[in-house]
Amino acid sequence: MLRDVLLDIMFGCSHSALLIGSTVIALATILFIKSNARRKRVRSNRCKVAKQCVKYKKTISTVAERITEKKFSPEQVDSITELSLSELVASLKNGRLKAVDVLNAYQSKAIEQNEQYNFITTFLEEAEDAALALDESDKPKGMLHGVPVSLKDFFTVKVLKYQGAIPFMKTNIPQTNLHFDCSNPIFGRTLNPWSKQRTPGGSSGGEAAAIAAGSSIVGMGSDIGGSIRIPAHFCGICGIKPTVGRISKKGLHMFKGENLLAASMGPMGRDVDSVATMMKALLVPYMFELDPMTPPLTFNTEEYESNRPLKIGFYLEDDWSVPIPACNRAVELAVATLKSQGHEVVPYSPTRAQEMYLDYYMRFCMADGGQELLKSLEDEPVFDPTIKGQVSVLKLPKILRTTLAILLKPMMPLLSRMILCLNGFRSIKDMNEKKCDIQEWQLKILQDWERLGLDAVVCPVAPCVAVLNGYPAKCLGALSYTAYYNLADFPAGVVPVTTVTAEDDQNLKSYYNYDVLWMKNMKMGCVDAIGLPVGVQCVTKPWHEELCLRVMRDVENGLKKD
Repeated sequence: MLRDVLLDIMFGCSHSALLIGSTVIALATILFIKSNARRKRVRSNRCKVAKQCVKYKKTISTVAERITEKKFSPEQVDSITELSLSELVASLKNGRLKAVDVLNAYQSKAIEQNEQYNFITTFLEEAEDAALALDESDKPKGMLHGVPVSLKDFFTVKVLKYQGAIPFMKTNIPQTNLHFDCSNPIFGRTLNPWSKQRTPGGSSGGEAAAIAAGSSIVGMGSDIGGSIRIPAHFCGICGIKPTVGRISKKGLHMFKGENLLAASMGPMGRDVDSVATMMKALLVPYMFELDPMTPPLTFNTEEYESNRPLKIGFYLEDDWSVPIPACNRAVELAVATLKSQGHEVVPYSPTRAQEMYLDYYMRFCMADGGQELLKSLEDEPVFDPTIKGQVSVLKLPKILRTTLAILLKPMMPLLSRMILCLNGFRSIKDMNEKKCDIQEWQLKILQDWERLGLDAVVCPVAPCVAVLNGYPAKCLGALSYTAYYNLADFPAGVVPVTTVTAEDDQNLKSYYNYDVLWMKNMKMGCVDAIGLPVGVQCVTKPWHEELCLRVMRDVENGLKKD
């Protein structure tokens, strides 16, 4: 019976119907084969990830066993890890401390704190041998002799080793590295040492958490929209995003579609002096030999140590978002302490902040319409909630994305613009015009600074403090204060100023009524944040990182005196 029905279908139908049926079967077969192949690749990748996790966990357990055998007391560990960088370097160079003991103390602290905050991805196996070699050497090596350094990635390692530093630990990053949370399918979520219910920020979130937890004294991060500065702000540490190229980018991986907006390498540390010392150690002829594309500009100590009075601009908000009370108060405190040191501080307004963030920064991040990003995720699950919505929109055909943006425009005009930016550029001509616009805008900023006689600007790092876990996905507009200076390519650093007070929290709950969805979410993510750190952002003209650090140092020292 079934045979007769099949024969009737096959031979009793028209040629057109047969052709359509055959095409459908062929397409279904191709889709099945592709889907099956993808499932196999995903399974294969998961096996590789599982093996990688086992390998990484083994390095941690191996180090833990070695540390246990040495029987370090908590007091011994703290006596080393509580030293400032300058004190640590002095003790290592004069022989009072051995490099291997310092390394083991930081490894011990990291293992202990990692159980709470999950910032380690792996310990570097060669660190112990490097420390022993330094202890056996006749004289100190470089500016960072025996100093353990943690890393977001492997860039600048040769220069750090040349200066006697010991790279000892890699730290966690978010999936895709393109947002300000810190979780991924391999190592899970990193938590903020100030509150485990809060994000440490991203993408250098593991690095900031390690330093804030006392498990690293200095480290290296990268920044394409705030990835050094936002974690520093959220975790109460210091960090600087230099001008692109001031520190070599050799070895840094970027998505092909985001190369119109370059990342910047920069140090992170507990205080400004630590960050400045790292900059001094990196900006040496050896780095310029390794990477001839890096401008041969050594650290300008005279500019960093100068005491000349400066003229500094400040602003509390851009035309895109309104910071919470604690962030505004931090800027006001920084302004007051700078004035008390003899600096002239005047109001300043950033140029076209909303337009630059929405129509330029976001478009430059997705110049290819997200194709390279999707390609990188095709064989792995999208684990991080912060990118799930973005990836879902990017998977839509461009015509559907455009239609969605048009439909949303009457109700949510800002969200509509953000979705349109995910389409990337309409054409090469459109891209070139946008690049020219950016250059004209950068020139306009410099002209404004010259007209006002500004040496620097102080402003919020973000409109929020460390938000609750999961909330970065709900307030993706919070990057405007940092992304502005990535697009302008001005050096920008972060220094802690204060912590959220009960009054700040009450003011946020009582008086701040945001009418934009992501800002409403931001408010919800920031309530009950009493005690969390709040930093400010210090900005200077391109290639003047030393002056930026000097302003950061003045804020830090002024607050200590106050």
